[in-house]
Amino acid sequence: GLAGRVTFSGLLGDEAVREAFAAAAVFVLPSQQENFGISVVEAMAGACPVVISDRVGIAPEILSAKAGIVCPMQSARIAEALRRVLDDAGLGRKMGKNGRNLVLSRYTWPSVAVKVVDTYETIIASHRQGAHFCAPSQQ
Repeated sequence: GLAGRVTFSGLLGDEAVREAFAAAAVFVLPSQQENFGISVVEAMAGACPVVISDRVGIAPEILSAKAGIVCPMQSARIAEALRRVLDDAGLGRKMGKNGRNLVLSRYTWPSVAVKVVDTYETIIASHRQGAHFCAPSQQ
Protein backbone atom coordinates (compact mmCIF):
# COMPACT_ATOMS: atom_id res chain seq x y z
CA GLY A 1 0.00 0.00 0.00
CA LEU A 2 2.97 2.34 -0.25
CA ALA A 3 3.31 2.63 -4.04
CA GLY A 4 1.51 5.98 -4.19
CA ARG A 5 3.39 7.30 -1.18
CA VAL A 6 6.99 6.52 -2.19
CA THR A 7 9.20 8.77 -4.30
CA PHE A 8 12.39 7.70 -6.03
CA SER A 9 13.75 11.13 -6.87
CA GLY A 10 17.04 10.34 -8.53
CA LEU A 11 19.95 12.76 -8.11
CA LEU A 12 19.05 16.02 -6.36
CA GLY A 13 21.10 19.17 -5.82
CA ASP A 14 21.89 20.52 -2.34
CA GLU A 15 18.82 22.73 -1.92
CA ALA A 16 16.49 20.13 -3.46
CA VAL A 17 17.85 17.53 -1.03
CA ARG A 18 17.08 19.77 1.95
CA GLU A 19 13.58 20.46 0.62
CA ALA A 20 12.91 16.78 -0.02
CA PHE A 21 13.92 15.73 3.49
CA ALA A 22 11.92 18.57 5.05
CA ALA A 23 8.82 17.44 3.13
CA ALA A 24 9.25 13.69 3.64
CA ALA A 25 7.27 11.70 6.18
CA VAL A 26 10.15 9.21 6.63
CA PHE A 27 13.52 8.31 5.12
CA VAL A 28 14.39 4.63 4.81
CA LEU A 29 17.82 3.11 4.25
CA PRO A 30 17.50 -0.69 4.21
CA SER A 31 21.17 -1.18 3.47
CA GLN A 32 23.06 -4.47 3.64
CA GLN A 33 26.23 -2.55 4.52
CA GLU A 34 26.80 1.13 5.20
CA ASN A 35 29.88 2.32 7.04
CA PHE A 36 28.27 5.50 8.39
CA GLY A 37 25.21 6.69 6.53
CA ILE A 38 25.69 10.32 5.50
CA SER A 39 22.28 10.29 3.81
CA VAL A 40 20.76 9.40 7.18
CA VAL A 41 22.44 12.45 8.76
CA GLU A 42 21.16 14.62 5.91
CA ALA A 43 17.63 13.33 6.50
CA MET A 44 17.86 13.97 10.24
CA ALA A 45 19.18 17.50 9.60
CA GLY A 46 15.84 18.11 7.87
CA ALA A 47 13.97 16.76 10.93
CA CYS A 48 12.93 13.70 8.94
CA PRO A 49 12.44 10.50 10.95
CA VAL A 50 14.52 7.58 9.72
CA VAL A 51 14.09 3.84 9.37
CA ILE A 52 17.40 2.09 8.84
CA SER A 53 18.77 -1.42 8.91
CA ASP A 54 20.96 -2.55 11.77
CA ARG A 55 23.83 -2.70 9.27
CA VAL A 56 24.13 1.07 8.97
CA GLY A 57 27.04 2.39 11.03
CA ILE A 58 25.11 5.20 12.68
CA ALA A 59 22.46 2.80 14.05
CA PRO A 60 23.60 2.98 17.71
CA GLU A 61 23.35 6.79 17.68
CA ILE A 62 19.88 6.62 16.10
CA LEU A 63 18.71 4.27 18.84
CA SER A 64 20.30 6.31 21.62
CA ALA A 65 18.78 9.58 20.37
CA LYS A 66 15.39 7.97 19.58
CA ALA A 67 15.68 9.57 16.15
CA GLY A 68 14.23 6.67 14.21
CA ILE A 69 13.78 2.94 14.03
CA VAL A 70 16.61 0.46 13.52
CA CYS A 71 15.56 -2.98 12.35
CA PRO A 72 17.03 -6.15 10.87
CA MET A 73 17.32 -6.52 7.10
CA GLN A 74 13.99 -8.31 6.80
CA SER A 75 11.30 -6.91 4.55
CA ALA A 76 8.52 -7.62 7.07
CA ARG A 77 10.39 -5.77 9.85
CA ILE A 78 11.17 -2.81 7.59
CA ALA A 79 7.52 -2.64 6.46
CA GLU A 80 6.40 -2.80 10.10
CA ALA A 81 8.75 0.08 11.01
CA LEU A 82 7.52 2.17 8.09
CA ARG A 83 3.90 1.54 9.04
CA ARG A 84 4.64 2.56 12.61
CA VAL A 85 6.13 5.92 11.58
CA LEU A 86 3.56 6.61 8.85
CA ASP A 87 0.59 5.73 11.04
CA ASP A 88 1.71 7.89 13.98
CA ALA A 89 2.49 11.44 12.86
CA GLY A 90 3.32 12.46 16.44
CA LEU A 91 5.93 9.71 16.67
CA GLY A 92 7.42 10.82 13.34
CA ARG A 93 7.61 14.44 14.49
CA LYS A 94 9.28 13.41 17.76
CA MET A 95 11.83 11.23 15.97
CA GLY A 96 12.46 14.03 13.48
CA LYS A 97 13.08 16.53 16.27
CA ASN A 98 15.37 14.09 18.08
CA GLY A 99 17.30 13.44 14.88
CA ARG A 100 17.76 17.13 14.18
CA ASN A 101 19.03 17.63 17.73
CA LEU A 102 21.46 14.73 17.26
CA VAL A 103 22.82 16.29 14.06
CA LEU A 104 23.17 19.73 15.68
CA SER A 105 24.99 18.30 18.69
CA ARG A 106 27.32 15.82 16.97
CA TYR A 107 27.51 16.26 13.21
CA THR A 108 27.93 19.95 12.41
CA TRP A 109 31.28 21.13 11.05
CA PRO A 110 32.29 22.82 14.34
CA SER A 111 31.61 19.72 16.46
CA VAL A 112 33.32 17.41 13.96
CA ALA A 113 36.31 19.77 13.76
CA VAL A 114 36.72 19.63 17.56
CA LYS A 115 36.75 15.81 17.42
CA VAL A 116 39.34 15.82 14.63
CA VAL A 117 41.59 18.24 16.52
CA ASP A 118 41.23 16.17 19.71
CA THR A 119 42.18 13.02 17.80
CA TYR A 120 45.26 14.68 16.30
CA GLU A 121 46.29 15.99 19.72
CA THR A 122 45.95 12.48 21.17
CA ILE A 123 48.06 11.04 18.36
CA ILE A 124 50.75 13.70 18.83
CA ALA A 125 50.81 13.22 22.61
CA SER A 126 51.08 9.43 22.32
CA HIS A 127 53.85 9.78 19.74
CA ARG A 128 55.79 12.07 22.07
CA GLN A 129 55.46 9.47 24.82
CA GLY A 130 56.60 6.68 22.50
CA ALA A 131 53.24 4.92 22.67
CA HIS A 132 51.30 3.44 19.80
CA PHE A 133 48.04 5.17 19.05
CA CYS A 134 44.68 3.41 19.18
CA ALA A 135 41.53 5.25 18.20
CA PRO A 136 39.38 6.06 21.27
CA SER A 137 36.73 3.53 20.26
CA GLN A 138 39.38 0.78 20.19
CA GLN A 139 40.89 1.52 23.59
